[in-house]
Amino acid sequence: MEDFSTRVKNKALEYGADLVGITSVDRLKTAPKGFRPEDYLEGARSVIVIASHLPYSIIDSWEFSPFSYLYYGYVLINKELGRISFYLSKFLEKEGYRTFPVVPTVYMQDFDYERLDGVFSHLHAAYAAGLGEFGFSNCFITPQYGTRVRFCSIITEAELKPDKIYEGEPLCDRCMECYKICPTRAIKKETRKCVVADREIEYAKYDKVACFYSILGLAPGTGGIANIKPPNKEKFSTRDITRARAKAILKHREQYIYQVFAQFVEDWADFCGRCLHICDKGVQRSRRRI
Repeated sequence: MEDFSTRVKNKALEYGADLVGITSVDRLKTAPKGFRPEDYLEGARSVIVIASHLPYSIIDSWEFSPFSYLYYGYVLINKELGRISFYLSKFLEKEGYRTFPVVPTVYMQDFDYERLDGVFSHLHAAYAAGLGEFGFSNCFITPQYGTRVRFCSIITEAELKPDKIYEGEPLCDRCMECYKICPTRAIKKETRKCVVADREIEYAKYDKVACFYSILGLAPGTGGIANIKPPNKEKFSTRDITRARAKAILKHREQYIYQVFAQFVEDWADFCGRCLHICDKGVQRSRRRI
């Protein structure tokens, strides 16, 4: 099992992954129904989690070129993760193991403002696979690349050797910079807890609708051109997004229509990401401009 697990990891790296970890499905048994590996592949035994890191400079220069971040930090990196997952799944099936590559990002669920859930939690799988830990903001931090990384999961019936849960130095020091910089105050000081791999994880509660307000590039400081001031309220509603979009069309009709088109033309891309940008834990860089 160990030799084959090593082969699988080496294949993932050969295909272009920067990090790869393995977890058994047992470590994800506390996931909600519909989000467990077995829900997608009957007889699943392992989940392989791959990661690709973002070039640091697209974040260092985010305020000067937010579209570089959208493209390389979302569109292209998700396509690359999908490509790696596709070929790794084909490799595993050639070895005789049924395998289900999970889509690397959210698609139709993006339009459910209340849920904002993907079909499977790559971040919780990454934790179970020993790739790092959660930061206060809900972003995932790796010791190698900090938060400048995205993940994808491959569910397989192959019984692979799981990696150890990360037990190094804490990667998040609760500096609260993510809380301070959030354009819509989506990140709350209150925390929530869950259990993964029989370990308790604690991170911030957050308003998903307020977060989506920023993801759509509506609020000032999110990289979009709309610059619609967010409502001063504790909890956002879907009507707040509808109103902001209407204001954006009235205020910047041509530019806003182009912005929406640009967000979809290549693939889905998120604006904002300020919580990810501000966090420099585990990141060594010569300069920082945000």
